[in-house]
Amino acid sequence: EAKNQELATNWYREVVLSGHVDQASKYMADDYVEHDPRISGGKSGFMRYYQNASARPTVAKQITAFGQGDYVVIVWSRADKDPKSSTPYSYTTYDVVRIKNGKIQEHWNNAKQNTKW
Repeated sequence: EAKNQELATNWYREVVLSGHVDQASKYMADDYVEHDPRISGGKSGFMRYYQNASARPTVAKQITAFGQGDYVVIVWSRADKDPKSSTPYSYTTYDVVRIKNGKIQEHWNNAKQNTKW
């Protein structure tokens, strides 16, 4: 479980937050399944989506990560600004991955269609 947590958090920092999608195959299964409704097309769709810097979360601080079996949950604190008042605020979000054969097989998060991080 600790090895799975390390894989998941390294993947998120390197590929999602930093945008190094060229490193995706190091972490992700070829038949990867993405459950974020904003992203379609499996692994290649994921890579296309996160190549765009505006798609990546801008500020994220990992609060905790925990796992059981093949599943890892990562909890993040993020900062944003209210689009109307520009008032800053913080919120908590999460990502869940399922790992199979040492690669991330599936990913879920709390994203909804057409929402901003």
